[in-house]
Amino acid sequence: MASLSFNLISRQEFERLALEEELPIYAYPFWLETAGGEGCFRYATLTKGNELVALCPLYHPLKEVWILPPCCQHGGLYFAKAYRSASLSPLLFKDRRQAMELLLEQQKSIRYAHISLSSDTLDALPFYWDGFSLKVRYNYMLDLKNEEDPFENKVNRLVRRKVKESESRQCKVIFDIPLETIAPFLHDFYKKRRIAPVFCETILRCATVAIDRGNGLTAGLLSSSGEYLAVYFIALASGVGYSMATATKEDLPFANTALLYKTLIELRSRGIHTFDFEGSMLQGVEPVFRSLGGEQNLFIEMQKGSPSLFDRLRLRWHYQKLSKF
Repeated sequence: MASLSFNLISRQEFERLALEEELPIYAYPFWLETAGGEGCFRYATLTKGNELVALCPLYHPLKEVWILPPCCQHGGLYFAKAYRSASLSPLLFKDRRQAMELLLEQQKSIRYAHISLSSDTLDALPFYWDGFSLKVRYNYMLDLKNEEDPFENKVNRLVRRKVKESESRQCKVIFDIPLETIAPFLHDFYKKRRIAPVFCETILRCATVAIDRGNGLTAGLLSSSGEYLAVYFIALASGVGYSMATATKEDLPFANTALLYKTLIELRSRGIHTFDFEGSMLQGVEPVFRSLGGEQNLFIEMQKGSPSLFDRLRLRWHYQKLSKF
């Protein structure tokens, strides 16, 4: 019986396999390297003979540190399609466990790790046994392809009221607006909420590259006078849309919900079958995602060790070196 092996592969080969396996956008080298910087990644596969078991985009911005880049919800380990089922055969389950153990063996020199697994991988016991602390995280996902029960049937009255208010004010939604229109809006919005500037700069860099590749969509809600009331950037990969960045004018509670509702309809018309709401644990945001018909999913966040003060300073310097938008 063939044993599992860990194999370093090229960036190009990894991207080809990520496309073939329909992995989340956080597994694509173009997104990872734009967010975290080139030269900080190892791309690897875990295989059993000639069979692909898992893909591993490993981010090491500092020596002996294994984390996720900014603007990545999860990463580090993605199983191939055959290994994602919740009801695996005993043999496939054993292979998946061995794949985790092999990955941990390759990462044994790591003194600090902080990553998350995707919702396809809820069995994180090998990490727990290796000394990682585990924490449950939540997000919401929406099925856009269900023709018999479309998401419009699931939205609550509050959403319908906000959409109707937008229409009564003669607002309209514009798609594929220039990123230069969104950028100052996002900078101002995040600054007022005291969100670290590195996040806004990172998401705008990622948005630039994603849109150039056809992996992104921008949207804006215009007032009757032509003023933007809300803007949105959605990343796209393998038929999934990811809610990455949004900003809204103050004191306009209807604007963001109305824009999101219309954007979901547009995404479906463009062949997107699933929407990942991201940021679904924020107390003021979670009810909105739930009211649009999103279904709660959980994923596992894991940490081992702690970063030193010097690590924190070097990481800050590393992200500041990355080009600004």
